[in-house]
Amino acid sequence: MTDEMIFWIGSLVLISLGVYIWLGIRKAYSEGETLPPRVAISIWFFYIVHYSLVILSALHGVWLLPIDKVSALSVGSVLFAIGITIVFLGLIEFHSFHRAAGLDSLKLITTGIYQYSRNPQHLGLFLCLLGISLMGRSVLAFLFTLAFYMHLYTISVGRTLPRACFRKRILPVQIKSGEVYYDQNEKKRWWDIV
Repeated sequence: MTDEMIFWIGSLVLISLGVYIWLGIRKAYSEGETLPPRVAISIWFFYIVHYSLVILSALHGVWLLPIDKVSALSVGSVLFAIGITIVFLGLIEFHSFHRAAGLDSLKLITTGIYQYSRNPQHLGLFLCLLGISLMGRSVLAFLFTLAFYMHLYTISVGRTLPRACFRKRILPVQIKSGEVYYDQNEKKRWWDIV
């Protein structure tokens, strides 16, 4: 199997998984539920395939950018290190696998790194992918990284759905979570998408 074929198959898998995940998130939020395990597992699989494609395209130098190799490695390494640090700081604040996997999302976290970013894992992973793309100087890796950002945008659009969900439900925990969600949404900054 050629490299080009792997990238095309991987892209089709990403598109298929992306549609399935988006529909699953939309359905769960519209019913006022947490994510079903199959959707959470699909998200993890999506990330694994996506990161693999970025890493492979960077390692193979698909469509090389005319950037100095040393500068690309230096800046890319710094971006990657910052990204990993942000991801770990975000995971530490979760204190549970269920919350990290998206299976428990009723309580909004506002401590630690969450004071500065609404989605530190997304920001960190985006910086990691950007760093890997830069280290490999690959245009295709940058395109896959851009696709990751677009995936995050669809997730952020889906986050507006809980407002309607919290209005429909009368459970005190959800109403309280909904009120906190509104307060946080008012303070939204441009980088909150990642």
